[in-house]
Amino acid sequence: MSPVVTHFISSYLLLPILTVILAVVACIIAKKNQMLNNKKLIFYVLLNGILLGLPGLTGFLNYNFMPYAYLMLSFIYLIIGFYTQSLQLKYLTGGKKSLSFRFTFFLSLVVMLLGCGLFSLIFNLTNELQYGIWASTCLFPFLFPLLYRKAVACYFDIPIEIYKTWQYSDEYDSDDFRINMERITVADLEIFRNVTDLSSERITGKVSEDSVFGQWFQRMIDDCNRKSPNTPIVYRDDNGKYYEWIFYIKPSFFKRRIYIDPDETFAHNNLKRGCVIIAKRVISEYSSDNEF
Repeated sequence: MSPVVTHFISSYLLLPILTVILAVVACIIAKKNQMLNNKKLIFYVLLNGILLGLPGLTGFLNYNFMPYAYLMLSFIYLIIGFYTQSLQLKYLTGGKKSLSFRFTFFLSLVVMLLGCGLFSLIFNLTNELQYGIWASTCLFPFLFPLLYRKAVACYFDIPIEIYKTWQYSDEYDSDDFRINMERITVADLEIFRNVTDLSSERITGKVSEDSVFGQWFQRMIDDCNRKSPNTPIVYRDDNGKYYEWIFYIKPSFFKRRIYIDPDETFAHNNLKRGCVIIAKRVISEYSSDNEF
């Protein structure tokens, strides 16, 4: 294939062909789900594609197109992308029902590719450098708002995790707690002594790897309250009901919390020397949202 033919196909036919293929897919999806009639869909795609492609006239700027006009158009297309989401719902369905993400994505992609094709064509006709396809990438931010909304929706659709909680037990005598000296280590505990405290306190205690975490924590409470009776660690509310607790470690800012099973040993929870264990009182019904 000659370079001239290759250049013609890549510059003038590639994007229109992709647009037609995706338009057919979008029509099939719309017809299958009985979302809207084809006339309204075709009119919407053509009108928006033409409007997105008209800024290709900025090719008249020649060497001045990059980078200022490119960046300005990218920002404009980003704003248009935000408004297009509400326009699709209002125009295509009359606001009576929502559109599926799959259909909305294909429709927006078809509109963007049609706009890219027209932008590239107009740009190449008005600019001697003939880099219309690359210049048309300024339309890509048009899709960002749709993808952003989908990402946010998926995030909030993630079910709230249920964590195992722990309560102080009158049946367990912490004086019976023993440390295996052959497997001894040190653990740091970050805790609020009272629910009204504004800052937490870090307490260091000895423990062995085969110690059950919940038993160790109760021993820590009892020891601290014996040493500091005036500022005890409060484990009951005003009605005498035991608080529930969750425990976790936060390895770093970029990593998620690792929650601790209070009924398992330190070794089972993979708790190492140097890690800081955070203890939080919780309300059981909303344990992930109501920590204090």
